[in-house]
Amino acid sequence: QILAPRADAIAYTVAWNSTPRGAVLDGIRELELSGGPQPGMVLTLVDEEKASRYDSNGKTYYRGQHRAYFEAV
Repeated sequence: QILAPRADAIAYTVAWNSTPRGAVLDGIRELELSGGPQPGMVLTLVDEEKASRYDSNGKTYYRGQHRAYFEAV
């Protein structure tokens, strides 16, 4: 929060299916109130099998279109 007003960008990192929703919302709200740029969200530790249940494109989105990116990282 102290550095947010001086930042060019903010990446808010959240552990998928682990960080409580309320904690994420509170964190984003605090960053927005700090006067910095709009925070972007980064999800870590994503379980592709479980996540595919929430995506209308299923596994194709993660393993099809963007396969090279995810394998390179």
